[in-house]
Amino acid sequence: MFVGEIAALGTACLWGLSTYMHTNAAKLIGAWPLTLCRTPLVLFYNICIALIIGAEWVFPSQSIGWILLSGVLGLGVADTLFYEGCTRIGARTGSILWQMTPCVTAVIAFFTLGESLTLLNLVGMFVIIGSVLSITNQNDDQTDIPVDSKEWRYGFKLVLVSVLALGLSHVCIRKGLSYGLDPLMGSILRIAAAASCAWIAATALGQYHKIFEQKENMKKAMKIVLVASFFGTTIGNWIALFSMKYAKAGIAASLISMTPLAVIMITAVVDKKMPSRRVVLSVLTACGGSALLFI
Repeated sequence: MFVGEIAALGTACLWGLSTYMHTNAAKLIGAWPLTLCRTPLVLFYNICIALIIGAEWVFPSQSIGWILLSGVLGLGVADTLFYEGCTRIGARTGSILWQMTPCVTAVIAFFTLGESLTLLNLVGMFVIIGSVLSITNQNDDQTDIPVDSKEWRYGFKLVLVSVLALGLSHVCIRKGLSYGLDPLMGSILRIAAAASCAWIAATALGQYHKIFEQKENMKKAMKIVLVASFFGTTIGNWIALFSMKYAKAGIAASLISMTPLAVIMITAVVDKKMPSRRVVLSVLTACGGSALLFI
């Protein structure tokens, strides 16, 4: 009972930790090198888990295309743009922006999966968007590092585009899992697609050498990535697929969007950056909007 909802909340906690740690790694080596290092490692973790638990390697033909597309959009495009943006606007601001993902997911699911939208749902969307924009419309003390306004706006736009890509990814996951695909097998397919596309693109553009040009920073970053990739990307993405399978796409995305609360708590404890009352109130209001979105 409520398996999907519980899985979504667990995902939010793990992704909060992952967001904080991966943002720090991206500041050291860049977002694209982070994706090039992270995705093969996560693929290895998932294959090991599948072998240990004796999972059945069954891939319904109807699921494959949807899951591969979700991997490219979610772990490839969305994550890379998100962490590139977070190096400019900070993990807290970036994760707060990601609270708009349920709105995007719900609208796309309405047109593609036939999921319903009521007047209250629409009100919830406006509450979420208004709350998020009220605390992310300027370069203030919510950023982790001082940046000029041009860089901040660029990072802001990158994260917004990542929200769209993630919303599309969520709907693709929901569609792919509807054909009976095991969530762990789905996770392996998604990561394999993201890793393959990232390395193919890097090779075609001659950018793969970047991961070998920052030896000292790479050593520091890999220590972070080894931990964050296992708990955040591997375990987090695995149970995220459970949430997408057993809960409506919009509800799962709504609960997962509570990730900013975890990020805020982590930054408060580790970096001694206490959130302002405005930030806390707006985040809670956005969570309330998420509830309205799915009444």
